[in-house]
Amino acid sequence: MQHSSTPTSVSQAYNIATRYGRQHIADSDNLFEVIKDVISSLPVVYIILDALDECENPAEVASCFASIARDISSLRLCIFSRDVLTIRTEFEGVPTIRLESSLIQQDINSYISTSLNQLPGKGTEAQDHAYTKISAAADGMFLFAALVVQNLSHAVDSKSVREVVASIPTELDGIYSQALEKIGSQSLHRRNLARKLLLWVCCATRPLSWKELQSALSWDDAKEMLDEDQRPFRDSVLDLCYPLIEYRPEKDTFHVVHFSVREFLCNFPRHASLSAASSRLLISLPIANQEIAQVSLAALSMGPIRHNMKVNLQLYPLVRYATENWCKHLISSSFDQDLCKRYENFAASPVTRSTWISRFLLWNRESSPLQRIVKLQKEVYEWMNQLSDNTDIGIFNAEDLADIQRALIDLDELPQSQNMESISGFERNIIVRDLARSYTMAGKIDQGIELFETALSRLRKLRGMDSVCTVWLLNSLGIFYDQKALTHQALETQLEALAIQEKHLPADHLDTTLTINELGRVARHLGEYEKAEGYHLRALQTLRKALPESDGQIVWTLNTLARSYRREGRTEEALKLHRQALEGQIKLHGKDHPHTIWTMGDIVRCLRDLSKLQPAVEMLQTVYEYRVHTLGPLNPDTLWTLNDMALLLESQGDIEKAKRLHSEALAGQVTVLGIKHSHTLWTKSALERLDFAGASN
Repeated sequence: MQHSSTPTSVSQAYNIATRYGRQHIADSDNLFEVIKDVISSLPVVYIILDALDECENPAEVASCFASIARDISSLRLCIFSRDVLTIRTEFEGVPTIRLESSLIQQDINSYISTSLNQLPGKGTEAQDHAYTKISAAADGMFLFAALVVQNLSHAVDSKSVREVVASIPTELDGIYSQALEKIGSQSLHRRNLARKLLLWVCCATRPLSWKELQSALSWDDAKEMLDEDQRPFRDSVLDLCYPLIEYRPEKDTFHVVHFSVREFLCNFPRHASLSAASSRLLISLPIANQEIAQVSLAALSMGPIRHNMKVNLQLYPLVRYATENWCKHLISSSFDQDLCKRYENFAASPVTRSTWISRFLLWNRESSPLQRIVKLQKEVYEWMNQLSDNTDIGIFNAEDLADIQRALIDLDELPQSQNMESISGFERNIIVRDLARSYTMAGKIDQGIELFETALSRLRKLRGMDSVCTVWLLNSLGIFYDQKALTHQALETQLEALAIQEKHLPADHLDTTLTINELGRVARHLGEYEKAEGYHLRALQTLRKALPESDGQIVWTLNTLARSYRREGRTEEALKLHRQALEGQIKLHGKDHPHTIWTMGDIVRCLRDLSKLQPAVEMLQTVYEYRVHTLGPLNPDTLWTLNDMALLLESQGDIEKAKRLHSEALAGQVTVLGIKHSHTLWTKSALERLDFAGASN
């Protein structure tokens, strides 16, 4: 059954995306909720998921669809997958059919017969013999039968048909071995190209378009550069690795013909019978990642690309893939001095680094972009230092934070084009908020303030004092001033931003609600809770006219309003709103997202204020576990959770356990933040207080 019109949830998701300046799906669109809503609007829906086991996160996809199927009785869901424990667990108790070879042999025979009849030699004795042999050897595997039939397509007479049939192996790996031996028998140049092709198709984080793959294959090992004259022809590439690789014209992407090809190529200890030339086509994942990282960094280091935000992806098709994935490949690669030098050359220039980050923010729309970039940077440092004695990598590197901040400033000067999409005010506001906190943890908040003040001064000279273009910088400065406890200065800055917006923008503009919410937050910090509540309710009224209740900006506003309620002593109301916000954040981001975890912490504070100490302790334990998983055990927020747990345990009278948790937090804070950091000093004083109290008793 078809919808007579576009479902409301789809229209809403599209309108929100365009309002936020996006043209594609992002994590915040909560795709599974949209799917669920569309399914709910129809009397019956049939969904078939093929090859679920080949998804990047099969258990997560399985969990989402299993949840939808349990909630909506009109959904008829059919899933095809190999028997994987995590998938089977998600669908435990549902009807299952195990496809034994005998059950599908008739279908395979029909496929073989039809396929052979389309080849030359129809009706000959040799082809009848081929049918019998292929049917017996397939043993329930369609893919096996298809690959053998493809080999027969090259036969020119009955003799060559019999030769192909005589060489049919007993299993799928045998077919792949034959294909590798065929490649291995070709010229050195073709073997080298085939090796690169298999490496990129099997190890890239996503399917590559033909232009991307063609550019990647033009890498010259001797010259260490991408050579346009060495870009191969598409038909030649397909012929080269036939039948292991296929081209899908509907998406213009290259893939292995089946997931098992990648397993075969990356599991080379099983293939001792291969010739030396063919064995060199097998893939070692660390070495493959090393080569892809090298080519990706080279693509980003090209003169026209290095410092240029405006990238022509037709001329430089590999730049987007390299921007999004070079870190992943580098940290997954085997350690190599040449690769280290290439990274050091790439990272030597602050402009190069901030240009990369700007592109990453624009192109990679996964949630928590700041945390993702900081985590990637840290993992790169760990990879670089794995052979040294330097263990002081740190959690928040001020130089890295400055790179991110400069990237945001550079984005403001970039006009929207077909290759680049703007970041919404809300998305940028969230990044700035996280950035201010990270600067504080690094003890470098003044550096961040100086960068924004310089950018604001420069922009005012270009655009004027009350240009609407300056508002986001004023808002950002307000957040940074507030983070440094310059609360009155933050208030003046946010009021200045609001005055400009009210002069130039419509009353219901979404960016204006960001400023209003910031004013509410500053008012709360000044102890003006009634005024703070008024600001947040004003923002909420505007947002609800334009956005659905599930939108991230509304969820964030509810959570901030709840903090004002708690400060006013309206704890029950605050708890209700925090729980509503938590539900929205879980749907938008997942349970272990940093912002979701913060909201759980807000709920803990409400439970504590209501003297519900045991539920507070239990939830705080969950917060700690999520922070360890998401942020790491030495992240300052993770360590501070230990302090919070210690305070709750102290309230329950468990002084010894409270002291142990404070001591654990202190050891981590000294390592990560230093002995003079405010967190470290606070924990030290808490321990001294408990020790003194114990001695007094």
